[in-house]
Amino acid sequence: MSDPTPPAVSAAMRKAMARDYVLVKRGLYYRPNSMGYTGVLDEAGRYTEAEAKAQTEHCDGITARLASEAPRFSDACWTETRVKTVQGDLARAEAEIARLTGERDDALGAAALNLAQLKNWRRQAEAAEAETACLREAVRCVHDTFARDIAQGYRTKDKDFAVSVLSAALTSQEKTDV
Repeated sequence: MSDPTPPAVSAAMRKAMARDYVLVKRGLYYRPNSMGYTGVLDEAGRYTEAEAKAQTEHCDGITARLASEAPRFSDACWTETRVKTVQGDLARAEAEIARLTGERDDALGAAALNLAQLKNWRRQAEAAEAETACLREAVRCVHDTFARDIAQGYRTKDKDFAVSVLSAALTSQEKTDV
């Protein structure tokens, strides 16, 4: 029968995954490496099935449980330890809430700034479009005026100068709109 663990999983990972038992003596969990006792599952040592079996066979009063089926607090866990552990959980949760609230507020502030900046850019673009329309109208008027003047015999040199000045202003305005 083949190993159900994917080959990409390292040997160290397989070994860690195999450590899924906790040892219990007098209502408390063994700490890692059998170095003391604790009433809190998160602080308990994890043992392989073979290690758990060896301990339960050679030492009276020791039982082994799957860590996934063990309660968070052992039967003999002191109330003070339970309270302290839950208070620590609460403090970490409150800190995480504060961090996430800060991130949310920062994101909302940045979004508001971006929205204000977009609105400002839109106003600037609309003003530039209006100014460009005025300049185009001025160029059209100059063309029309000089067309009448040319028809009446005025010099074309004056028309060309005025048109070039207005066209340059229009081109300059269009470049700033980009």
